[in-house]
Amino acid sequence: MPKETKIPKVRFNLKSHDPNTQANEEILIILVYRYNGNRILYSTGEKVISKYWDKNKQRAKSVKGYYQEYRELNERLKYYEELVTEIYVENDFGDISLDKFKKLIANGNRKRKPKVKGKPTLFQFIEQFIEERKARGSSNKKRWDKFPGSMSILEITPKKSASN
Repeated sequence: MPKETKIPKVRFNLKSHDPNTQANEEILIILVYRYNGNRILYSTGEKVISKYWDKNKQRAKSVKGYYQEYRELNERLKYYEELVTEIYVENDFGDISLDKFKKLIANGNRKRKPKVKGKPTLFQFIEQFIEERKARGSSNKKRWDKFPGSMSILEITPKKSASN
């Protein structure tokens, strides 16, 4: 009967452990992976404002103003996690040198970018903004009811040519 192998967990830590680090300072996220007595420290190249980092979940918090950016960041971290686990399993559960492991992470990161939606269009942004304001319970609710009509005018207004 085959021996059950436990796959090590991929962890993400902030690079700075300096207690003087400001809460509003962007800090680099480091991937940490321990296997077979080895430890990989790999820079993800991603940064997060330290006060918006959830240490327990090892992900960026969903906060207003950074929601889309941090959602995409968390998707990229999930991609790193899947990539590292895949490399570990495909190489006989960690029968691989540290250097080769790091090279495979770098190559995999270049080859297979995670599928993340781009930035919203102007109209998508306006709709999202209106919904957030409505949900917040803004003081003048009638103001937000006017925007869909204004948006429809913008959507059907023909573009003027440069010669006009």
